[in-house]
Amino acid sequence: MRTRHFIAALTIAALSSLARADAPATRPASTLDAISWAVGEWEIEASWANGNPFIANARYVLGPGGRYVMAITWVGDASNKEGRFQRDVVIYSAESGVLTQHVFPHDGPPRVVAATPTDDGSLLFEWIKTDPATGKSIPLRHRFARLPSGDLRWQAMMQIKDEWHTTIDGEWRRADGKSRP
Repeated sequence: MRTRHFIAALTIAALSSLARADAPATRPASTLDAISWAVGEWEIEASWANGNPFIANARYVLGPGGRYVMAITWVGDASNKEGRFQRDVVIYSAESGVLTQHVFPHDGPPRVVAATPTDDGSLLFEWIKTDPATGKSIPLRHRFARLPSGDLRWQAMMQIKDEWHTTIDGEWRRADGKSRP
């Protein structure tokens, strides 16, 4: 039991480092605070590793009673309604003191992934996806880092032969007119 309390305390301490570098270092009121700062509208224009464009927007909303944060992501240019689709719904919750992602993607089964706080203050989510065409397991990783500007750096990676390869590296920017903390 003490080990779980220690791990929970360590996790909360690491997640608190997502606060701005120039802000006073305070412990978040809850583990969910590590993502609840993102509530609002976001957009990204980036490129996949192969050069194809990635345009998307997302809406993060606080759930009833502040018990979870839900993010809905749409991919494609908002002006092109025909080519735009809902990519996924993600629910972030604080289970047993650990920030957890519940992902409902458009292209596969739901998954539950616990966040791993890193030394640089970012959140790392890792899981295995099975390629439906080949049946092979593909290790995947997403890293989220809150930038001093208030934007969110997102890196998606795939492991091939024991090496991690970045498939996308971009910055989500506020699209709702909210000031950046």
